[in-house]
Amino acid sequence: MITLLSITVECYLKVIHRTWSHKWLRKRVEFSTAVFVWISSISYSMAVVLSTSAVIDRICYGYVIWKSRVAAVAYGIWNFVSFFVIVIFIFVFCYGRTLIVVKHR
Repeated sequence: MITLLSITVECYLKVIHRTWSHKWLRKRVEFSTAVFVWISSISYSMAVVLSTSAVIDRICYGYVIWKSRVAAVAYGIWNFVSFFVIVIFIFVFCYGRTLIVVKHR
């Protein structure tokens, strides 16, 4: 999902802010974005999985063992907002503006 967001923002910048993107979006920026996406995704997943998983009686329970119910609910709300609400907002904003600009051209 983070990869799709980075591609969406890149497309938005290349269409809406052409001069800025020609000046700043070089290969090293694209490469560092890809590295950031991979590292952040792996570290996020590992942090959540390792802190909320356990093996009990030779059965692995993932995303089950939370320190408190409040932590589980807070994580659920944060996960929904950051990976659904914000993602939908960015997609609608970027692609909406891109479609308007392309239509006017």
